[in-house]
Amino acid sequence: MDVKPLVSVFCITYNHEKYIRDAIKGFLMQKTNFNFEIVIHDDASTDGTINILMEYEKKYPELIRVIYETENQYSKFSNPPEFFFSVMRRELKGKYIAMCEGDDYWTDTNKLQMQIDYMKSHSGCMMTAHNATILNCITSERKKFIPHWEEKDLSIHEIVSESIPTASYVCRREALDMGDFFLDIDVGDYSLQLYCFAKGKVHYFDQDMCVYRYLSEGSWSSKQGKNFGNTLRYYVCSLSLLEKYNKYTKGIYEEYLLCEIKRYLGLLNGILHNFSDLSVEQFIAICKDCEEASGYKMHKYYLELIRVFRQHYELSYIDNRLSDFVKENRYVFIWGAGVYGKIIAEQFNNNCIEYEGFVVSDKQLKNEICLGKKIWEASELPYKKEDIGVVIAVRQELKNEILEELHDAEIESYIYPFEISIENLIE
Repeated sequence: MDVKPLVSVFCITYNHEKYIRDAIKGFLMQKTNFNFEIVIHDDASTDGTINILMEYEKKYPELIRVIYETENQYSKFSNPPEFFFSVMRRELKGKYIAMCEGDDYWTDTNKLQMQIDYMKSHSGCMMTAHNATILNCITSERKKFIPHWEEKDLSIHEIVSESIPTASYVCRREALDMGDFFLDIDVGDYSLQLYCFAKGKVHYFDQDMCVYRYLSEGSWSSKQGKNFGNTLRYYVCSLSLLEKYNKYTKGIYEEYLLCEIKRYLGLLNGILHNFSDLSVEQFIAICKDCEEASGYKMHKYYLELIRVFRQHYELSYIDNRLSDFVKENRYVFIWGAGVYGKIIAEQFNNNCIEYEGFVVSDKQLKNEICLGKKIWEASELPYKKEDIGVVIAVRQELKNEILEELHDAEIESYIYPFEISIENLIE
């Protein structure tokens, strides 16, 4: 009679001929006092991966079961994690689920036993994880995945802002039933750790028990570096997930989630210059491709990306927020007479918008005239403070400095149009 396994080890693999033996050896070396199964999902590999899987499946039929796809599901589905989680719900028999992708591997024979013992004795624990070694497949450099944690239950700040090695995950089977919106992101491991935290505790062991291969051939990490569109899409998916998670948890973690949302907005702002050689039409086409790949669930994010790109690179452009800001203020000044200030001035001129001139920090005045308009020092503005509106037109790293000067000058009406705005995105 078949004995139902307590643990299902689930491994997704695709073209991992160089790596899959290490992954399987890591599964087979586990010493446990319970039964476990090894379920490997091959996503239609085209190299020698399938031959290796058949070899091990034949040698260990009581332990290893392989699901062979004839078509690659990751490229076929707009939301691959949703597909893979449905496979896990259907195929895995265990009460607990352990994960390891085919290019990573386990290194400690007691890994599963340690994690399962803890979860069996702590009913409120939804997931356990542990430290890992990062192996750079290009340089062969090795380093600790998480350098600064001790063993503990993780906090919301750590769950939201830190990456945890996927090959360290062991979760309860109930975690596979998370709602579809947790799978909006292309990489489902982050969604899983968020969901498990919402449903219970996530416990971390500060023991290095697996290896995460960074920049392995065909991996997600290697693709991100080669395609800025992929990175763009990943950041947008992360923003969407965090916003929805805030609603799901009824705002109780909003302070921490907003910090992480702002971090992702900063990352998006930081990579926009990578597209500077493109026309506005080309950038819009990239955003539309990314949006289509995500099933059109993230329209507002891509609209905001396009707005900021046009603000930087289209001199005939003026957006509604900036246009409304001009109408709401009697006297409009542009803070900054450099590249960004001249962009705003050209956009104003091309849209027949009047402005008084430019503002620079006190004691930084170099020229009294720019584009035919006077340059004022901040302390010399001639109008009532309540009548003045300032368009901040400087590099992003200087923005906070300008905000402090505006505060000191008691000017309350200002706008910074050159960054992705959280006010435009978060409901």
